[in-house]
Amino acid sequence: MKFPKKLTPGATIGLVATSSCTTPEKVEKCIAKLEELGYKVKPAANLTTNYGGYMADTGKVRADELNKMFADPAADAIFCMRGGDSSSRTMEYLDCDMIKANPKIFVGYSDVTNLHLALTEKCGLVTFHGPMVASNMIDDFDSETSESFFSAINADEVFEFKNPEGFDIKVLKEGKATGR
Repeated sequence: MKFPKKLTPGATIGLVATSSCTTPEKVEKCIAKLEELGYKVKPAANLTTNYGGYMADTGKVRADELNKMFADPAADAIFCMRGGDSSSRTMEYLDCDMIKANPKIFVGYSDVTNLHLALTEKCGLVTFHGPMVASNMIDDFDSETSESFFSAINADEVFEFKNPEGFDIKVLKEGKATGR
């Protein structure tokens, strides 16, 4: 497994739409949020493209934009803007050899899960099932969540999960259970 390099302040985050598109206003908010967090942003060309009523262009175009971000030496990490539906249509167009040669932090969840699996299985990359910029970061990205997220993506090969303060791990019901 290839661990990506850490994301340092001032690094460039590639913002991609592998599933659904969004509005220009939401893209501006996403860029502003990442810049507020101390990063430069390189947006993919298809973030606001509306294809078929909800997709951020064809599967080939969405995959091409993702491939470009992995190939671009200026992009240090790749964050998915949002989930939605149809990232599975990008799979056949992924350039796995090129992606494997250019490991980067890749973050997203939901419809992006199949991309995590492909990048892990076919490219040997460690990826991060984490917050989407439009869905989670621009409206409710509190300091505790932010700290936990950036600790995870910048961890060495071992990451120690810590419960939030005041939420200790405890046994709710003593006993044993069995089942299939």
